[in-house]
Amino acid sequence: MDELKQSVPALVEKVQLAGDITKFNQGLDEQIDLNKLNISGGQRQKIVLARALAHQSEIILIDEGTSAIDQKATMEILKIVTATPATVIFIAHSFNAQMTQLFDREIHLEKATK
Repeated sequence: MDELKQSVPALVEKVQLAGDITKFNQGLDEQIDLNKLNISGGQRQKIVLARALAHQSEIILIDEGTSAIDQKATMEILKIVTATPATVIFIAHSFNAQMTQLFDREIHLEKATK
């Protein structure tokens, strides 16, 4: 548990959450309920991404997981996430050329027409 607690400040930086933490009354000790949404959508997404990094998941599925995060922060976060040994599956409607360069494969799904 101590190792996890010690890694939190670095993870907060990696997912671009440090600026948001300074706005919380209790900083990193702020009690957050992701189900009650007492934080913004972008903050929630960053916390979920930090958790995936903290647990060193082998597979990270990100389904519109950066839709509420600005483009610059999204790119920084994706660079960090794709640099891990994890297999990253990133689903997004707003995929750009910079993002494409971070991944090995790109798959497009289209609605079939009759």
